[in-house]
Amino acid sequence: MTPTEKQICIYLKDVGLTYPVFARARHKGARSRDEEQAGLMGQIQSKNKSIRSVAALGDISFSLKPGDRLALIGANGAGKTTLLRVLAGIYKPSSGDILVEGRIATLFQMGMGMRATASGYRNIYLQALLAGHSKSRIAELVEDVEDFTELGDFLHMPINTYSQGMAMRLNFAVATAIRPDILLMDEWLGAGDAKFRKKANQRMLKTFADAGISVIASHNRMLVKKLCNKALWLDKGQQMFLGDVKETFERMDEYYAVDEDEDMADHA
Repeated sequence: MTPTEKQICIYLKDVGLTYPVFARARHKGARSRDEEQAGLMGQIQSKNKSIRSVAALGDISFSLKPGDRLALIGANGAGKTTLLRVLAGIYKPSSGDILVEGRIATLFQMGMGMRATASGYRNIYLQALLAGHSKSRIAELVEDVEDFTELGDFLHMPINTYSQGMAMRLNFAVATAIRPDILLMDEWLGAGDAKFRKKANQRMLKTFADAGISVIASHNRMLVKKLCNKALWLDKGQQMFLGDVKETFERMDEYYAVDEDEDMADHA
């Protein structure tokens, strides 16, 4: 049933995402690099020689409520990152219905969503403002980010002067400081030195637990089994199975095992 009242929720019904791939000039029979990459993500639909549309996602349907912890699983190119970006509002679905209610924090590529020419402090303020925080709450958030990142005077400097590690610290600190209703993660944080990773893991576990709804794309089975109560298996942009974590992994393993057996039989 479609949610109608404003509440923390995620609702998708038959959501699809299709976008064009513009093929480069090439010799007959060859595939462009763009097409090769697109083929990993979905199915190339159009037969037009200059423009082909790629179905990156097709008929995705699920709903999440507060307390749900969903893992997106599947091989590389299955559509996990694409689906996360649809949930975040970065990509607009080509078809279907979607409703995402609640304050969202994203942990995708480090630095994504930050303004490169703005200072660290300016970026903290803008991200907090976009999340709907009051000025008094933003002041608390700034202090929290200062303490966690330990970037000192670098916070007065533009992001494009930061090292990758510094940008990662700032992005991570801001995303986890805004106290999201919905947390969207593309893999668990694994970068940085040992001291930072330990501190970041403790903070992330708390953020993951405190968020109303959490969605993580991950290949780490141990982590998924520890943190999540649901799993959605994707394959080439298609929803293969949605259920509890144990059963979803079993279904996926069985499917790929059959695939491998059939492939071996074909080459026998």
